[in-house]
Formats: sequence, C-alpha cells, structure tokens
Amino acid sequence: MMKMRKNNRKKVGLIVDNPSRDLPGLVLVSYELTQRGIDCFLIPMNLKDVEVWLLELEFIILNYVRTSNSDFVKKLIKSKIPYGVIDTEGLVAMDWETFFSYIGERKNSLNSSLYCSWGEIQASKLIDNQYYEKKSVAITGTPRFDFYYEDYLKNENQKLPIFLKKSKYILINTAYTFYNPKFKSREKEKKWYMKDFGWSEEFCIWLENQQKIALNSIVKLTKKISILHPETNFIIRPHPFENLNIYKNSFKDYNNIHAIHDGTVHKWLSGAIALIHQNCTTSFESGLLRIPALFPTYFGQICDLEPINNSSILCEKEEQIIEIIDDIIKGKFKFSKDFLENLEKKQKKWHYLIDGKSHFRIANNIEQALKEIDYFSMNNKQIRKYVYNIGFKSGQDSYKIKLTNYIRYLTKIPFGHSFFKRIDEDYAINKWKNSAKMYDVKTVKNIINEIHKVKKGTLPSVTNISNDYTGIYKQESLMSLKVYC
Repeated sequence: MMKMRKNNRKKVGLIVDNPSRDLPGLVLVSYELTQRGIDCFLIPMNLKDVEVWLLELEFIILNYVRTSNSDFVKKLIKSKIPYGVIDTEGLVAMDWETFFSYIGERKNSLNSSLYCSWGEIQASKLIDNQYYEKKSVAITGTPRFDFYYEDYLKNENQKLPIFLKKSKYILINTAYTFYNPKFKSREKEKKWYMKDFGWSEEFCIWLENQQKIALNSIVKLTKKISILHPETNFIIRPHPFENLNIYKNSFKDYNNIHAIHDGTVHKWLSGAIALIHQNCTTSFESGLLRIPALFPTYFGQICDLEPINNSSILCEKEEQIIEIIDDIIKGKFKFSKDFLENLEKKQKKWHYLIDGKSHFRIANNIEQALKEIDYFSMNNKQIRKYVYNIGFKSGQDSYKIKLTNYIRYLTKIPFGHSFFKRIDEDYAINKWKNSAKMYDVKTVKNIINEIHKVKKGTLPSVTNISNDYTGIYKQESLMSLKVYC
C-alpha cells in the first residue's frame, strides 16, 4: 500500500469510465507521462465525486464534459483544480446538434485548459460553435487507436484464444444498450435519458422498439450465416453496457457462435476477416485495418452518420450481405478503388494520424498545460466540503441525503460512517467492484507489460493508495490506482 506523500512530482488524475474501451489508452498516456516524472492516478468514474478531492491533484483529465457530469465539472471550476478532456467520443455517433446538447452549459467546456480532439472535423465544430476556446484545443488523435499501429496490433493478436488463431472468424458488434441495458432495467434506463438528456417518452419508446427489431434481426442473420458456414467462427461482441445473457441464450445451440464481453475491440478485430455491425463506430476502426465492415441497413438505419457510413459496405438486402460474406470467406472479396480512396480521405479528417503516437501528443499537451497552471492546495475544511457536496446544487442528491450530509459535515463525522446505524455509502464501491467497470492493480500491470514490449522505457509501477484523510472519508484505502516511475 503506497502512502500519499508530498513531493515535487506533478500529479495528474485520469477518469476511467469503461475499462474495456478506455483503460488501455489511458494507461498508455500514463506510461508516457511517468517517463517525464509525472505521477498518474487512474480514478473510477463512479467514485470520482469522493476520491478526486483526496488525491491532491494538479490536473484532471476527464473522459468527457456532458450534462451527466455537469455538477462535478462545476465543482472542479470552483475548486480551481484545472482539467482537460480526452473525449471518449470523437467520431460523434449522432448529429452535431444532439452532440452539442449533451455537452450542456458552455461554461463547463470553456473552462477546460485542454481538449484533445480526435481529428480536424471535431476540433473545428467545437471551436466554431464556441464550446471550446481555440487555444485549448489540440488535435492529437485518440490513444485508443494507437493500438492499431502495427507494433501494438501484433501483441493484441497474440491474446486471441488458440482456436481462433487457427480458424477464420467474423466479428459481430452490437450496440443496443437502450433495449438491452446491462446496468439498469429498461424502465430505469428510459427514465435516466429522459431526466439527464431531455429525451421525450415518445422518442424513448420508438428507440427501444427500433433496437428490439435490430437485435432480433442480427440474431436471426448470425444464425443463418453460421449454418451456411459451419467451418467459420462468429464472435458476438456486444457493447460493454449491453447485457450479454440475451445473446448467450440465443446462441446456446450453435457451436460456432461465441458471445463474449472480455477484451478490447482491438484484440478481436486483429484477427477478424470481416465485421458486421449496425451504426457502430467500430466500423471506422475496421476501416483502419482495411477489414470489410458490413452494415445491414435493412434492419432499420437508426442514424445516418458520415464516419460510419463511409467506413462501411452498406447492404440493403440479406442476399447482398450473404453473398459478400461468402466471397470474404472464399478469399474472393476486394474493396473497390473508389471505396478505398474515399475511406482514406474521410479517415484523415475524422482522426489525426494512425501512427501509434496519439498518446505521445496528448502527453506533450498535458505537460505543457502543467507548466502554465498554478497549483492550488485545498485545506481539510475545503476537502470535507467537496466530499460532502456542501454548498453545491445537485439534482442527483435527495433532500434527505443533503440534510444527512450537512449534519455529518457540521459534526465532522467521516463520510461513509455513522454512529447510529450503518449507512450504505459503501454501496457505490461494492457496486463498482462487482461491475464490468472494475479494474485493479493486476489489470493495469498487465496492460503496462504489453505496452512496455513496444515502448521499452522505464517500467512504471502500479499500486493501491492509502487514504490520508480518514477523518474525512472512512475508507482506509482508495479504489484509484497510482502509476509512477
């Protein structure tokens, strides 16, 4: 257990939302920052509202600025802790007006010291619409895509199960999180979107029905092509926020269909001969590797988005997709010259470069941002105030919770502790530990070891962190992890 200690090393916190998607890229950024004498802290998004204030950070990297984390961002602004953004969404799987509405108040984004944009289009849209200042926007690419660079991709391919290394397989990505949510019931999912994003009930009902039709259609198509090609394996990889059980039950009698949630998309794409998807940004990643991405539009096209459509072969009929799959399996398929030229042109606009150095450019910008800020140290009273959420408006806390927090704040009872009865502030920790969002020292060390095979710098260490503020927060250790050299 590492004791937090004061020294001259800079401390940067990175918020981790979805580990299977985001953690490898953030660890890659952390690896590079540690080479420059900067300590990094990987903070679970679900626990950020408490742990961020206990880490004595100079800079925080958010996974996004949206209406859903608006209260937290406002607290960062008031606390004077500077922050930047490595956005989880750079291809913008929606129209721009909808994307902007998710950002919410401009104050939250405009106060950002740094925004790492995936590419030219995203940067210009955000600047032109006055969501970020030009001086704070850096076109870097996303560290997630660094793993498509040849040196990293070879390592990803080695992680595949042995039976897939010896046979052809097609990857099928789904993203029906509204109809098939993993962490909430459909009803709770609907209420959350209506409350936090202002969706109408009518739209929610329509979207749920569209996704139900699409999910049933992809199941039916997969069964059909798996029978036509029994020698080929089919990997169903639902969105990490989708429930896996519906697929496992649907394909339990099919030996060549495998529903999985583990591993990054880089791993599964690395050996695939094709991708089947609907409105999925993985099609863009598939295009980077020149793997054909087949989009069955006859399911019902929920979105009409340039980065997805330009990376995909649009299939209007079932017969068309079956014919193309047959050609791919037999080795007869070839992209048309026009398709490849258009794909390359569009990819350069949406993502800066696929050179394995997005994390390096991001680290450069974080390092520069650190040189331009003044460190603001919070005292115990301020930390207690932020942990207890005292004096901040929040639509998420009930009146009872606010009153309880205020009483315990005044009486200096540590957050998460009560003299009268056991309160369930451990609930958030236990929920995180038992969810797909959980990661630990072993997980991060494994990622670092894979990165180290390519970067070969000073090998960073990873450790748990003891809590220096048990008088404020009762937990003896934090769930955030420290990465340092």
